Amino acid sequence: MAQTNATHTENRSHPMNGPIHDRINHSVQKIESRYHDLRDRLDEMSDQSAQVVRNHPFYSVLGAAAVGLIFGMFFQARRG
Repeated sequence: MAQTNATHTENRSHPMNGPIHDRINHSVQKIESRYHDLRDRLDEMSDQSAQVVRNHPFYSVLGAAAVGLIFGMFFQARRG
């Protein structure tokens, strides 16, 4: 029992216990929550993009070709 009380007292004096520890835990929880929210939104956007490509494959390929052409022209102009 004496050992448990000594350990309990040592834990209180540790700098990572108390208000600092609580603030860190709160910040970590907020970051985790925001990460999961962002991940869910990105998954949803990815699903929506895939649906648009499935519904309009011709326009998707045409758009990708146009973007490739523009990038190609931009990088070609930078070289010469």
